[in-house]
Amino acid sequence: MIQRDKILTELYGTGKSVVGFRQPANPSYAILTGANLVSLSGVYLSDGLVTIQNIKECQDYKDITNTEFNTTLANYIKDAIINACDLVFTEDDKLEYGVLYNQETAKTELLDNGSDFVGYEINVLNKTDILTILNSLITEFNAAGELDIYLYHSSQKNKIESQPITLTESSVETSVEWLLDKHKTFGGTYYVGYYTDGLVPKAINRILDNSYYRKQFKNVLFRPIKVTGHTTVNEMFDIELIQYENDTYGLNFNTTVNKDYTDYIITNKKRFAKLIKYQFQADMLRLMITSTRSNAIERKSLNRAQAELDGILTEDGKVYSQGIIRKLENEAKKLYKEFIKRDMYPTINKAI
Repeated sequence: MIQRDKILTELYGTGKSVVGFRQPANPSYAILTGANLVSLSGVYLSDGLVTIQNIKECQDYKDITNTEFNTTLANYIKDAIINACDLVFTEDDKLEYGVLYNQETAKTELLDNGSDFVGYEINVLNKTDILTILNSLITEFNAAGELDIYLYHSSQKNKIESQPITLTESSVETSVEWLLDKHKTFGGTYYVGYYTDGLVPKAINRILDNSYYRKQFKNVLFRPIKVTGHTTVNEMFDIELIQYENDTYGLNFNTTVNKDYTDYIITNKKRFAKLIKYQFQADMLRLMITSTRSNAIERKSLNRAQAELDGILTEDGKVYSQGIIRKLENEAKKLYKEFIKRDMYPTINKAI
């Protein structure tokens, strides 16, 4: 998987753009501003028919302002960045998936509420190319009510996530999609749970047969905890006060562990510049081919754009001019060989 927002933050922006344009010499089209004029890699997007003039005259809005065009161009570049990365990282990236407790339990064993924080310590494998995701929170309580679930990381004083949940007398699953990636920068451990002070519904504890057996993930480890007397909502507790427990606190988690190539891409962003260029050019040539505009530039560009996109063959089928599509495919294959199928993953039990 790739974290798209994180990649765009690092590969596009003022002082960050890995690819961009030079300001056109024609003063009528010397309209570029900000991040569109930056190329940290030295790879520029203009080539052949892919020019600012042609893009502006073939995009759909005839009366577009310079400011609006820069925003539109930025979106084209961002789309190319993500589409290019998706070309390389196409394999199934799921390493593990499942629910922490996957057996039915009795509904009669209840836990009394005190004045504590209760929940789970979550240790994740400290590798930049592995990402654990809490897809959903599953709560099991004996009555209806309201409950807030909090996610903390040991490197930060305040919560990093929270989720209000409406409890019922049956199991409730709430989608959250929390990415556990703070450790990649800071190290440390995650904690997820709730405060029992003032809580009326009681958590169902797992004691029936094998219902309390936890799924043994290779890359993430869950351990039930209690912090006695901690009631300061939103603020991280003292980890030295953690007590490890056997109670399950009415909580369960749907979890995925994925390969995560985000940091590979960011660390090697200049290596992706040529691929992004070819992707952007392919996108813009398709824009010219399918343009709804009717003007001299659009008419002159149509046939040439198709040739630049597909390439030109001689009469006997040999390549006379390689098209952008072929260049894009070849560059994606090179990067695939560099970044895929190269790691053997240690397990969480070896790492902690």
